[in-house]
Formats: sequence, C-alpha cells, structure tokens
Amino acid sequence: MPPLLVSAGLDMSIAISPCAPAGSEAAKTRNPFSRSSVSTFQDAYYHKSAFVSPVVSIAPLARLLACRYDDKVAIWRIKSIDDASAETPENAEGWTKLLDMSLKLDTNLNAIALSEDGSWLAVSNEREVKLFSLIQKEESLRARRIRVLPSILQSAFPHQESVGASVLTFSPDSKKLVIGVVQGGYVAVLSVGEEPRVLRTFDQHRQPDPRTRSLRSRGLRRDEMEVDDASEAENETGARISRLAVSPDGQWLASSDLNGRTYVFNLDSLQLHCTLPTMPLPLTCMAFDHHRSRLLFVAMPDNSVRIFDVESKAFPEWQRTFSQTLSRKLGSKRDEILGIAMLPLAPPPLPLSSSASTITESPMFAKNATMRSTAQGVVVWGANWICRFRVQPVMTTTGREKRRRGGDDDDDDNDDEDKGEADEEMEEHESDEDSGSMVAPDSTKEDTTNQKTQLTTQFHLVDRYRSLLGVFFLNSEELVMVERPLLDVLSTLPPAFFKAKYGT
Repeated sequence: MPPLLVSAGLDMSIAISPCAPAGSEAAKTRNPFSRSSVSTFQDAYYHKSAFVSPVVSIAPLARLLACRYDDKVAIWRIKSIDDASAETPENAEGWTKLLDMSLKLDTNLNAIALSEDGSWLAVSNEREVKLFSLIQKEESLRARRIRVLPSILQSAFPHQESVGASVLTFSPDSKKLVIGVVQGGYVAVLSVGEEPRVLRTFDQHRQPDPRTRSLRSRGLRRDEMEVDDASEAENETGARISRLAVSPDGQWLASSDLNGRTYVFNLDSLQLHCTLPTMPLPLTCMAFDHHRSRLLFVAMPDNSVRIFDVESKAFPEWQRTFSQTLSRKLGSKRDEILGIAMLPLAPPPLPLSSSASTITESPMFAKNATMRSTAQGVVVWGANWICRFRVQPVMTTTGREKRRRGGDDDDDDNDDEDKGEADEEMEEHESDEDSGSMVAPDSTKEDTTNQKTQLTTQFHLVDRYRSLLGVFFLNSEELVMVERPLLDVLSTLPPAFFKAKYGT
C-alpha cells in the first residue's frame, strides 16, 4: 500500500490521497481507493470519507421523508407509483416538498426522527430536544411544537444544565420516543402526546469502561493505566450513545455507545434484558429482523455483520457462516456500512373463504413454504454501494427435541408456559409459529456445505450509486434511496471569488 496523506477542511469531511513517490516504485503500488492503479500524488484519485451521522428519517406509513440541515428541517412526501406515473414528463418527480422549517438554535442539529405514522417529528442539538406534532392536510403540512418537553426532560435530569440528544428514535406504534442523552450517557423512554411523560431512564451506559475497570481491579494507579483525560472524563459522565434500534413488535430496544457496548431492554417491562459482548469498535448501525424480532443485526466499521439472538442472549452458531461470507464479500469496500434496511412483511393474501383449511393451504402459511417467503430480505449499504441478500436462520435440533417432537407435535402452543425448559424449546416454538421460517436440518457436513453455498449465491452487490444518505423500505415492494452527489452540492455554491488567468 502506498503512503497516504490525510487532510480535512471546513467542509467537515476527511480526504485521503495516495502519495507514492514517482518512479519505478510507484508502478508496484496500487491506489486502494480507486479502480485506477495510479498511486502518485499528482495523478491519483483521492477518497472522501462518508458522512456517517444519520441525517435522513422516514415515515413509511405516511410516505414522508425528513432531512436535517445545520439549523433547519425539510420534509417531503413520496408519491405513490400511480401518482408519479400520471404526471407529465416535465414534472415527473416522485416527491413533493411539504415543509421547510428553520429553527432557532445555539448549535447545529445532530439528531432527527420521524414516527412511523408521520404524526410526530423530533429533532435535537447538543442542548435541547424539540418535539413537533405534524398535521397534514391535502398537499400541506403544519408542525406544532410541544413546548412542555424541555421542562419535562429537565425535571427528569435535574443535575444537568441541558438535555440534548445524540440519537432519537420512535417505537413502531408511534407512542414512545427514545432519547440517547448527550450528557451523562442516559437512555430515556418517553410516551409522546400533548403531555409527554418520562416512563423510564436507563443508566447502564454510565458504567465504567471495561478496560479501565479491569485495570483498576488490578490496583494500578491512574498514571499507570495509560488512560487520557478525555477517556477518564467519559468514564465519569457516561459514554455517548451512538445508535438506537427498536424491534418491529415494539418489545425490544437496543442501544449502543462509542465504547462498543450494546444493551438490550424490554420495553414492555422497562427493564434491562441482556448485554452484548463488548465490541472492539463502536457499531455503525443495527436493526431487528422483521420476520423474527428476536434477531438483532449489528454492523461494525470493518464491514462485518453479526446476528444476536435476544431471547437466548447469545450469538447463534448458524450465523457464523453467514458473517464470514458477508465479511469476505464486503471486505474490499473502503466505505463502511452506514445502515441496515429490513424488508417489511408483505400482507398475507386474502383467503377465498373464511375456512381455516383455505388459510393453511396458502403458500404464505405453509410449513414447507419457499425461502423467498420465509427468509428475511436485508439491504446493507454504504456511501457508494448497496448489498442485498436474504437470511434463512438455521436452528439445529437436539436429540431431546427430536424425541419430544416424535411423541407429540400438537403441544407447541404451550411450550412457552413451561418455565423449566431452556432456549431449545423457545426455538422450537418460534419455528412452528413462523410457518416454516426456521429450518432445522440435521447437523451433517453436507447440510453445512449446502447452506454456505446457498448464502453465498444470494449476495448481490451494486456500486453505481454515490454519496448515499439513506436507504429505506416503504413497504414490501418499494425501496427509497436518498442520494446527494458531490457535484450537486458544488452546483449550489457561489462562484469563485478569484480565478487565475494564464497566457496574459
């Protein structure tokens, strides 16, 4: 690899340029950021790092898309396919701008979230969270601010001067707002409405960093720990919350911080459920499976994706092959994973009659349904690429489960009532309820090879997009991609103040 020159400027992005010396040595090195082999400073293409902070949020049910700028928020309505096709070619845009709202802020916005039904909008900077009720009438949209929210948050955190959010998200039912507080490392769960109420605050991210805690347990002094002042202050005030994710059924909440720690909470009981192993790097994104909300997808900056089973509180053995295959597929990409989009569940087809036999015979509910209907469709994306694939969880069957299945297959509805059984029983219960969505093959070498080949052939990588800000599913048939190429940004800038003239 050639030497790299890293530079940054006022545009808030980092530029990396190869600077191999001219001569015969330059021919032996290759530009790692471009398909071109030129790696000298004067001829090589430079690489700009992606904007990793989420700036776009979507409301699938209302077909609304919001984007945050430094001090304002814009909202568009995404037209349906029928409305867009009915327009003339001159006005054949698939969206309509409904709102452009400027805000009075002391600092720039750093978080935004839209509720699923498009009735709520939350934005925040480092000092204050603002909640708006969105009222849509035909082709107009009006935002009404809930002004009591700052005082409610201040009463919940009286020891803090201000309560801002580093990340925001709504629950799928649009009734809860989850806030990752900037100062203190708290996670707050609120019920939204005319009078918001703080339901619970979690302080797990305020715990000391595991590395510092292990050094302290060995009796080392602070000057012997090789911990800088910033890390020490972070351990005392809590790590910054970087990512939040809520399961589609609204039961699970996952939060991750910049120290690589991830916690899963139960939103029904408002209690801590489990803790994931501490990652060496902070997570770039995470999302829950729409077919099985117990599965949590987590991605790291090295473009590796792992799947965590929330109910069994462990990484399943079957996901290891999937993770290794995907890592090899995306390992060559220099842009890290910025988001994970899950294909929503398609509505079941309407039966011809109300009889139970008609529903059972439908392919969507059959035990031996095809993988296309049972596997989870996933799209992972970076700034300049999109990768789509399908995941079919494989649950191995133990000898005890085989004997129990051979005795009676009709008692699966009562499996969750037997508290003495372990996670294998829960997996059997999930397998039967998901209508064949979980496969339980025998643990043979041949089956493992076939599964690996099956996963490998299902990855599709597309790299024709540039400067992606967001990739979202509106429904099971529509995918929205927000692209902001650099040339479009440059076209909005004023002309150059000075242009050098040559040959005079």
